[in-house]
Parts: sequence; C-alpha cells; structure tokens
Amino acid sequence: MDTKDRQHLKRFWGTDWFLGLAAGVLVLIASQLALIEGFERSAYDLGVRLASRTPGNDVVVVAIDQPSIRELGSLPWARDRHADLLSFLQEAGAKVVGYDLAWTDTKLNPNLESVNELIQFFSSSNLARRAPREIRNLNNAFAKLRNRSVLAADKGLARELEKLDKLYSGSSLRRRLPHEVKHMNELLRRAARTLNMDSNLTDRIQQSGNVVLKMPVTLGGADATAAPLPKFVLRDALLVTGENLPKSRDTQPPVESLGRHAWGIGFSLTASDSPRDGRAIPLIVQHGDHLLPAFSLVVATRFLDAVGRVTIIEETGIGIGDRIIATDEKLRLLSFYYGKQSDRSPFEQYSFKDVVKGNIPAERFRNKLVLVGTVTSNSSTRYATPYNPALPNVLTLAHNVASLLNNHSLSVPAWAKPIEWSSFLIVVLFLSIVLPRLRTGVGMVATLILLNILVDTHFLLLMNKGLWVQLVTPALLLILGQALLIVKRLSLVRGRVQEASDESAENTRMLGLAFQGQGQLDMAFEKFRKCPLNDSLMDVLCNLAADYERKRQYSKAGTVYEYMAKHNPDYKDIEKRKERARQMDETGLLHQSGPSKTTDTILLDVDGVQKPMLGRYQVDSIIGRGAMGVIYKGRDPKIN
Repeated sequence: MDTKDRQHLKRFWGTDWFLGLAAGVLVLIASQLALIEGFERSAYDLGVRLASRTPGNDVVVVAIDQPSIRELGSLPWARDRHADLLSFLQEAGAKVVGYDLAWTDTKLNPNLESVNELIQFFSSSNLARRAPREIRNLNNAFAKLRNRSVLAADKGLARELEKLDKLYSGSSLRRRLPHEVKHMNELLRRAARTLNMDSNLTDRIQQSGNVVLKMPVTLGGADATAAPLPKFVLRDALLVTGENLPKSRDTQPPVESLGRHAWGIGFSLTASDSPRDGRAIPLIVQHGDHLLPAFSLVVATRFLDAVGRVTIIEETGIGIGDRIIATDEKLRLLSFYYGKQSDRSPFEQYSFKDVVKGNIPAERFRNKLVLVGTVTSNSSTRYATPYNPALPNVLTLAHNVASLLNNHSLSVPAWAKPIEWSSFLIVVLFLSIVLPRLRTGVGMVATLILLNILVDTHFLLLMNKGLWVQLVTPALLLILGQALLIVKRLSLVRGRVQEASDESAENTRMLGLAFQGQGQLDMAFEKFRKCPLNDSLMDVLCNLAADYERKRQYSKAGTVYEYMAKHNPDYKDIEKRKERARQMDETGLLHQSGPSKTTDTILLDVDGVQKPMLGRYQVDSIIGRGAMGVIYKGRDPKIN
C-alpha cells in the first residue's frame, strides 16, 4: 500500500458518516452482550417510581420480623405457632392466607417415637386386643345361662350361678375395664397428635380451607429432566406446554399431610442467586408436560374466585377468569411496584407476635388476602426492585399480587421490537448523514430535540400506558455519536491551531536567527523566548550564548544558560558553562582604566573560555595603553 492509498484510507476512517456508523455498531454489540441492560433497568425503575398508582387495601402482610424472633425464639419455630396464627386468621374471617414458608420436611417431637412405641405395644397387647372380646363373650355366656330351664330344676346350681353372676356384674372387669382400655387408647393417640406438630398444623389447614402453600423450585436448562410430582401439587397445573418458558430442574413439594389439605400450591424460585431481578417474575414454569403456576398467581386466583379458570393467551398474557394479565413472551409478570402512600408503607404490615397475641383487631383481616413470611435481613430470597435492591420475598409477593388484583402489570407490546429497531436505525442515519452536514451548534440542538423525543416517549408510555418500549439504547447511541463527533471536531480545531502555532513558532525562530546573524543578540534572544523550548532550539540558544561570550557579555550568556537549564539541566555541559560565565562576569576580562602594564593579557585561566572578538579579530592580549585607547594583539581566524 503506497502513501497515497494510506492517506485515502486515513481520510475514510476519519469521515463523520463513518464515525456515526461505527458508534452504531459499537452500541449494537454492547446491547447484544447485555452491557446496556443496566441503563434500561435504571430507566424502567425511574418510570415506575414516577408513575402514580395505589395498591388498594386487599393485601395484608404478617411479618416474621426481628421483634417476633426475639420474643418467640429463633427460627424455625414449632409449627404449632403457625397453627395458632391460622386459627386466629380463620376466626378473623381472612379470605385467603398465603404462607411464604417452605414446609418440605416433617417436623416431629423427639418424644413422639416413644409414644408411638407405647401405642404399638398397647394396640398389640392382649389387654387391648383380646380382653374386650373375651368380656363380651363372658357376658353373653352368663346371659344364656340365665335363660336355661335347667337352672329352674336345680335350685342349688341356680343359687351358685346367681352368686357368680352378681360377683362378675359388680366387678371392675365387667364394669370399668372396657372403658379404661378405650380411654387409654384415646389418651395415647391424643399424646401422639400433640407431639406430632405436622398433625396440628394439618388439622388447622384442613379446618381453615383457605391456605395456599409454596413449593420451592430451581430452574434448569432446556434439557432439564422433570421428576414426577405428587397429585396434590398438580391440582392447579395446566396440561399444556409452552415455548420459551423456563423449565424446572428441582422441586421441593410440601409435606404430603400439609399439601393434601392446602387450598392451593404455587411455585416460588429458590434463593440460589438472590437477590433476583424482581422486574420480571415468572408466572408459569414448565415441568414435564405440565405448567406449574406461581405462588402469587395461585393466591390471586383464590382471592378472585377464579379457581380452575387460568388460561394462557398466546402473545398477550394470562387469563384469570374474565381479566387478562399482560406478560412478556416468556409469561413473566412485569410487576408494578408501589411507593409509599402518604409516607406509609403501601401495604398494611403487622408483626407475627402481635397477631398471635391478639394485639391486632380481628376486623383488619376480614375478607383480606393475608401473606405470611420472613422480612429479616437474613431472609433467604430477595428481589431487586425499583424501590429496594434487596426486597424480602414476602413483600415482593405483596407487590406482585396487588399488580395481579388491580391489573397494574406492565407489558411489552408486540410492536415494541419494531419501534426499538426503527428508532435505532433512525439514530444511526441521523449520526451518519444529517449530523455531519450541520454546524456544531445546530447539530447539538437537533440532537437534543431527537433525544427529548426518545426519552419522553419512553417515560410517557411507561407511566401512562404501562407499556415498556426500550428506547434507552438508541438514546445512548445518540449521546455517544454526538460526543464522538464533537471530540473529533475539537481535535481537528486543536490540530489546526497547533499547526498555526508551529508555523508561527518557526517564523519567530527564523526571525531570531536573522537578528543573531546581524549581531542583534538581545533581539534574537527575545524572539527565541517566544518559541517552544525543545531540543532543536537548545542548540540555537547554545550558539547564542557563545556569541554573548565572544562579545564579553557574560552576564547575558549566563541568563541564556539558565533559561536553557529550565528545559533540560543535563544538556551537554550547561552547568559548567553557567559557572564559567558567572566567573568571567565577576572577574572581568578587559581593563578599561588604570596604569599601563605591558604584561596585560587576556584572562585565560578558566577552562574552555573562548577568546573575545573585536569585529573579525580574535583578541589574544593587550600590547599597550595610551591616553586615547588600548592596543590589542590579535589574529584573524579566517586567514590564520
């Protein structure tokens, strides 16, 4: 490639239209690598915070907080405590109770095993198995003997049997033993139920009939194998399959005794990568041939009396009864998150300990959807939301459920992608074609107008219509392209200014050399001082200092050396030259007055001192003095 081709290629890379195109490619690659996702999320969060919506008063949170833990003990609690809460909420008239706790294993009292052994021994003993039957047989035998005619003929036998009958009838064997055996059996089984904490909670869940439990689910890849699930988990499952839906890899169903009596069971994502992104919550997870509903979705359907009426509406969302909940293409809920209402939490929230103690009026829970869960700092699952980077799961559920109940969820319309790509292309064309033809000021005004259109469209659609169209990427491209173009133009201006400065410095340098050649050393030094001090000028200044020395102006020569030392104190032997000029200036070279001395000579005791010049002649010594002047001995360096 010759020099001409290189220059042509350099001009091509530096054109304004190529700069705009390069910015577009750079931003496109960054967006595909999810490097701009953070900006889109920030804009989403800002739009949600600016929107004005209220969650209503249907959702109430019972929080397992630090005061409850300090008073009731560390977690996990005995399940009897939760049974007590369910008993209170049942009496208070709560419509739905959603428990955000994973009861995936059986909880047994250590003493239960001993009681079960007693029950087993008692149930298999003769006292419990044979004694009641033998007593009944004995009663029947006595009854038959009383009715036989043979007893009437034998009075003595009759009297003996009558005594035996009275003795047996009044004994504890006939009157109390059967009842005590039955009572003993009841006591043992009651003790077993008391020690079996799951049994108490199961009874309470069954009696309440409005409890929804959660099932932790871990998501897997497209090839995730689905383990079979219990039948009670599949009651709310949809017998269809979907495309591009998240698939479950591992599920942890509730204890069967609890799950069978629960009103519903919904999945909840595990805390493997908490805090999760709370802006897009999966409402459906595929598990084999079934679609499992989320915990928030199951709770909402119960509250809306839409059990069994959940449908998937293609490219639209999820139907709950007669209402349609907008989602994205993966059936994820773009939940709305509510800010504080008059400086209060958006949801009524009560401490667990206050509720079970009866400190909260029961009417506050009547016909409400109650969510129970942990809100402590070490709670397992947390979500990043527009208001809180680590919101506890139960509070995230409250926002999700309120979005479902009020149909406040955001949506990504089908025309969002075409609008986003069209906006991106328009910005690229603007940067490549329009902006390079505009002056800098006009171009900045045009950029601000286009940027304002993109930003306003993004926020107005999000705040007023609940539509999320991601226009932050083209807006960032617009800002980047404008910035690159300004930087390029400023660099060109700076380059031109530098060229002009260099040209001016060279002219000043040439003028200084001209003055130096004419012997006007002061004028030459003044011009040289206006030039940038670099290595090439150092050589020129060194020659100027030598000229000063030849003219016996050692003070000015020292000034030049000092000026040079500011740029490079290690230049040649500049320190020695400065010292020599100082000594020569202090000692003096030629005597202008005093008695004549035929031995007067030029002081040459300083190493490297150049002999002074008088015109074209180099002075060696003083020959004599007179009233009118001084006679010097010299030579012409050009001839000799």
